[in-house]
Amino acid sequence: MSKTLKSHYVVDFSDAVSELQLNVSTFVEFLNSKFRVNNRKGRMSQNLKTEIKDNCIILDSETYEFPKSYVRFLVKKFIATSNNSAYRDAFRLVAHPKNKDTYVVKADVYQADEEEQKE
Repeated sequence: MSKTLKSHYVVDFSDAVSELQLNVSTFVEFLNSKFRVNNRKGRMSQNLKTEIKDNCIILDSETYEFPKSYVRFLVKKFIATSNNSAYRDAFRLVAHPKNKDTYVVKADVYQADEEEQKE
């Protein structure tokens, strides 16, 4: 009898990597430092498996169930607190229209175009 995954989410950084050369492994390091299990940081390694595949990060957990909104919160926090403050204005997080367990980090091209037209 096999165990079913309690939580399975995917975050697609392919647009962010091509636009600003964002390193996906820095997000995994950020997860290691910020992910909370039972209100305690630093317990991610035993409760969460992360896999990087083609600029996508796959988050699987068999022992700990966490909501999709927590993944959204962590990705937004990572974008806002990155070394480059331009990330916060350049990217936005969008839920994938067909796959409910996937988030896509997209370049916010429209906002940049509007700012250039104002100048």
